[in-house]
Amino acid sequence: MKVKIIALGSISSSDDALALKALEKLRSLNLPSEVELIEADRNPCKLVSEVEGCDKLVVIDAIRIGAPPGTIHRIKPDSIKPSRSITLHRMDTATIVKLALTLASEKPKDIVIIGLEPYTVDPGLRLSSKIEEEIDKLVEEVLKEISKENT
Repeated sequence: MKVKIIALGSISSSDDALALKALEKLRSLNLPSEVELIEADRNPCKLVSEVEGCDKLVVIDAIRIGAPPGTIHRIKPDSIKPSRSITLHRMDTATIVKLALTLASEKPKDIVIIGLEPYTVDPGLRLSSKIEEEIDKLVEEVLKEISKENT
C-alpha cells in the first residue's frame, strides 16, 4: 500500500512551520519504503499531483480552529464544509486539500488531515516553545495513522 505524508506550512510564520518540523522528525525514522514524505506548496493546483498516486494520504499542518494550542485535530475530507470566506490568497488546510482532491483524476482511497493547533502564526523563524514541545505528539499521531491495518 503506497502512503504519502504531505506537510504544509511556512518556515517564516512561527508555528505554521510545525508540520515541516514534524516531517524532519519523520525523515529521521526508518519508515517503510512505501511511505513517501513530501513538503508541499499550499497552492491547490500544485498539490493535485502530490495527492495522486497513493492508496493513503495523510496531510499534516497547523490548523487553527480555536482550540487550546497543542490540540491535535483529525479531519476526514467528507466532514469538510465549504467556507464562504476563502480567497485565492488565503485558504484553510481542509479547503486546500478538498480542492486538490476535486481536481485530481486519481484519488487516494483513504485520506486524513492531522493538524496541531498553533500558538502563533505571526512572522518568525522559530516555533513557539509551547508547540515545539508538542511536535512529538503530532509525529506519534501520524505514525499511528500510517500503521493502521486495512485502511
